[in-house]
Amino acid sequence: MFILLFSYFGHLIIINIDILSLKSVKIVLTFFLLWITTQFNTQTEDYLAYFLILSLGILHGSNDIRLFNGMQKKNVKGYRRILITYIGAVIIAFSVFMLIPRLGLLVFVLISGYHFGEQHLADKVDSGHYFRSILFTLYGLFIFSMIFYTHFEDVYVIVQDISNMVILREFYFYFMLIMFSSMAILLAIMLRMKILHISVPLEMAYLLLFYVLFMNSTLLWSFAIYFIVWHSIPSLRDQILNLYKTVSFRTIIKYIKDSILYWLVSIIGITVLIMLTKDDVRLFNLLFFAFLAAITLPHVIVLGKMHE
Repeated sequence: MFILLFSYFGHLIIINIDILSLKSVKIVLTFFLLWITTQFNTQTEDYLAYFLILSLGILHGSNDIRLFNGMQKKNVKGYRRILITYIGAVIIAFSVFMLIPRLGLLVFVLISGYHFGEQHLADKVDSGHYFRSILFTLYGLFIFSMIFYTHFEDVYVIVQDISNMVILREFYFYFMLIMFSSMAILLAIMLRMKILHISVPLEMAYLLLFYVLFMNSTLLWSFAIYFIVWHSIPSLRDQILNLYKTVSFRTIIKYIKDSILYWLVSIIGITVLIMLTKDDVRLFNLLFFAFLAAITLPHVIVLGKMHE
């Protein structure tokens, strides 16, 4: 039942991207979800955010091993090596985050920033140029800086819980300015070199839309909308095309079936984590972000290969 329902809604969203264009779908969904913030209280927003993150959010990273195996055209023995490497990366990332939380948090933000920028800009930058990675990172970090600045109070608590660091709001403001300025300079250079193919007014309009979104919704709901609408849905479509060469109701069902085991393991792990730390918010924040870092690192490596 879950697979049928999920695939049906996925079909409506992902298939119609071809009809309405990806840009139109993302904008319409963003305004719709922003409208939701005016209809429900913050607690409901957070519940909806958890649902989106635990469904589409985790699902978009649940087929990494199959993707990498397909790109490498490995045999069964090769598949086992990939699986061992993938699990090893998860363990290393989790261990670093737990043993050195400050370093783990910094690396997690940098990697996640790069990953967000890559998904948004990969098809707009000529491949092979070293400026690509810098631009991806600056763009993603600017997105994070807007989220951090507009939700300083919540971020303050989370950062303190994880790393025992106290970071003032002014830091996020200057961080946001530096990221934007650096990105603007690099954009100008890359446009002049003709290795970047974007509409600057359109991209600036997107960033303004994100800032309005972040200012008018909770931390979790802000992140969920960007993460799902502007990252996970486009990524799911790209992955389905890479794996099955076409996006259809049948290939969406196949993707979900191929991903279901990894998805269930992730959900069970998060559920156990919540049960074990329900009385200790600080411990939950540390373990939850360590878990996110652990699944993000190998995912970024695999998707980076796909976008090459």
